Amino acid sequence: MIFLPFYFTKMCFIKSKPFLFACLYFVLCFTSAKAQEQDFNKWSIEASTGFGKPISPFAPKYFSSKNNTYFAFNKINHFDIGTRYMISPYFGIRMGVTYVNITNASGSNSLPFETELYKIDIQGVINMGHVLNFDQFTSRLGLLAHFGLQFSKLKIKENENAGKMDSDGGFIIGITPQYKISDRIVFNADFSYTGNFRQHLNWDGSYAANNKNLFGIMHDLTIGITYYIGKHKQHADWYWNNLDLIKTQKMLEYEAKIKDLQKDTDKDDIPDYLDLEKNTPAGSIVDSKGRAVIKEKTSPKNTESIVANNSNLSQKDKDFTAIFENGNNEVYFDFNQVNPNKDSKKKIVAIIAYMKKYPESKATLNGYTDNRGGEELNKRLGLRRSQKVKEIIELYGVDPSRISLVSKGIDELMTEGKNDLESLALARRVVIVLQ
Repeated sequence: MIFLPFYFTKMCFIKSKPFLFACLYFVLCFTSAKAQEQDFNKWSIEASTGFGKPISPFAPKYFSSKNNTYFAFNKINHFDIGTRYMISPYFGIRMGVTYVNITNASGSNSLPFETELYKIDIQGVINMGHVLNFDQFTSRLGLLAHFGLQFSKLKIKENENAGKMDSDGGFIIGITPQYKISDRIVFNADFSYTGNFRQHLNWDGSYAANNKNLFGIMHDLTIGITYYIGKHKQHADWYWNNLDLIKTQKMLEYEAKIKDLQKDTDKDDIPDYLDLEKNTPAGSIVDSKGRAVIKEKTSPKNTESIVANNSNLSQKDKDFTAIFENGNNEVYFDFNQVNPNKDSKKKIVAIIAYMKKYPESKATLNGYTDNRGGEELNKRLGLRRSQKVKEIIELYGVDPSRISLVSKGIDELMTEGKNDLESLALARRVVIVLQ
């Protein structure tokens, strides 16, 4: 088996298709060079074994499994090894070689035969785990879908045509469930359907009586191991599960603009883009929209000194005010995500601490979105974001009856007439109103 890839490459390509092989090699090298700046691993080596079951065509009195057992497999007869390169966390390219030993099934009353199948394939791979947002509920389960071309040779070992060869070609399509054991090793299963468009021999090695171009069908069911290669911690298969972003230069510039946007004209600790009263007197205690809640006759330098020096405020009032001073009443989200981003998680912790300290307090979670997508879609997305924040709060023992959900949908105030990334990012949030 160690020399199988080299032997098969020689049979399928060196003699007949060297240019195709060179092109595929160039494509893999080129895509590798184009994506070096991304901070996830892209390469993997995959090996698996299992069952390869030819379905048709067979000559009369030949069977690879027992009669009336469509899903039954004869014996472990499939061995393959391959390498995969992920261009992005969503799409990649896989190249592999396969060996299948096809024989008559014991107890099937088939005439004896033995055929060897050597196959090489080049396939596109879609990370369905990312497409279906598996990261919303698991960090260990994944799913890949693959499809592409395969070129194969049949070698007849035992039959009237022993020693003859048949060159075939067609397509392959399948799905691969994954279970992550560690950041480097993944256990996977695979079910594939292979179709040969120009098969000249039956799977048992005999010639068809009236048809020189047969359509061959084979099912493969395998299990195996994937090993990830690279210097980064995460492979592309699981990159989004840690809630990181692929930070291009444009994203870094965007983050810098967000920081510049925190302008506060009246120094009330509410940035101007949220402040409905940009001229509140110095020393006023304000709500999340910058509107004065408590106005002091004195003019201390900041609201923190008001809270510290005003003996009329209860401890609850002080804690309540601190929530707004620190901006802990607004939780932000990345585009099309329902999990709060990293910077917002500590804000939820502050809300949880307040609600546990004051059991009579209640919270209303108002979910907002940016203006991309339809109104109905954004209504659902706003509600899902509120629900996610509620779930996190409940996990820490807060009674769910104390939490109300509201979906505001598109934040018209933040996005009206605006399409810049800064405004859109600030619109994607859940505003927590404490009572």
